[in-house]
Amino acid sequence: MAFKRFKLRNDPPSEVEKFSKMKSKLETFIEKHEENAGSFSKYLLESKVLESDNLDPSEVRELMEVSKNVRLDWEEQSEKLAKSNLREIESLTEIHVENCQAKIEKVLDGSNECIKNWTVEIQPDKNNFPNVLVRQEFTSLENPATGGMPEITRLEVDIEGMDVDTDLDEGLKYCENNLEPQLLTRLMQEYLPLNQERQDMYKTTSKYCNLRSGNMIEFTNSMGSVLANICFLIQFNKRSLSWVCSWMCKLTDSGTIACSSLHLPSELARTGTVTTWDWARAMDTLSKVARLDAETPAKTGAGVCDFSSLDTDTPARGEETRKKMTKRKLN
Repeated sequence: MAFKRFKLRNDPPSEVEKFSKMKSKLETFIEKHEENAGSFSKYLLESKVLESDNLDPSEVRELMEVSKNVRLDWEEQSEKLAKSNLREIESLTEIHVENCQAKIEKVLDGSNECIKNWTVEIQPDKNNFPNVLVRQEFTSLENPATGGMPEITRLEVDIEGMDVDTDLDEGLKYCENNLEPQLLTRLMQEYLPLNQERQDMYKTTSKYCNLRSGNMIEFTNSMGSVLANICFLIQFNKRSLSWVCSWMCKLTDSGTIACSSLHLPSELARTGTVTTWDWARAMDTLSKVARLDAETPAKTGAGVCDFSSLDTDTPARGEETRKKMTKRKLN
C-alpha cells in the first residue's frame, strides 16, 4: 500500500522581505559601479599625466574632482625621495632605465580591469657595456582595486648594440614564452661578461692559431697543417635558468696523432671536449700542441742518412786484403 507524502507549503515572501532583497542587490550594484567608476577615473588621470607632453593643470583638477579616491602627491620632498630611491636601485643593480612608456589600451566592460601596453628600455650593465640596450614591449592586465601586481600577458624583446647568436636567442625565447622580464634582465647581466671573455679568446691569434670564422679558431703547426678547430659556446640551461660555458673541438688526423703523442686525454679525440677543462685551459693546451708539433726529420726528410751509394756486395771468402805485418828478427 503506497502512502502519500505531505509537504509543507512555503509561505510567499512578504513585501518587506522582497524590498530588503532588492535593496541589497541595488546596494551591491551601486558599490560595484562606484568602484568601477573610480578605477576608470584613475585610468583617465594616469593616461593624461603619462601620455601628454603638454599637461594642462586645469584638466588634471577636473579629473581629480570626478574621482573621490584619487589623490596626487605634490610635495617636493616626495619627488626628491622618489628620485633618490631610483638612483640607489640603479646603483645597486647596475641597471639604468633609459625609457619607460605606458599606454592604456582598453578598459574591460563590466569590471575595473584594464589592458595596458608598456615599452621599457634599459641598460643591463651601464658601467661596462653602455652600448647594449634591451627593449621590452609587453602587455599587462591590471586591477588597481586589488592592489596586486599586474599580470603580464605578452612579452617581446629586442637587443641593440650587440649581435644575437643562437645561444643568446634561446634564452630570449624562453623569457618571451614564459613572460619573464625580470629573468631576462638577470640573464643579460650574466651573459655580457661571458660573451666579452669569448670575444677576447677569438682575438687571441698567433703563429699557431687564427680566427677561421666568426666563432671558430683554427690551430696549425709550423708546417701549416691544420690540427684542430675549436668553438666556444655559451648555452642556456633551462633547469638552472643560467648560462653554461662549454667548448667543442674537431681534430684532424694529424691533430689526433699530435694529441696522442703528447698523452692528452683520449676523451678529447672521442667526444671533442674535456669536461674538466675551461675555455682558457683548452685554448692554452691546443696552442702548446700546435707549437710542439714542429718539423721532424720524419716529416721533412732533412737530416736523413743517404745509403744509396753504399756498396752492399759481400766480398768472397779469401779475397780479403790482409795487412802485412813486420816480422821481428830473433837474435
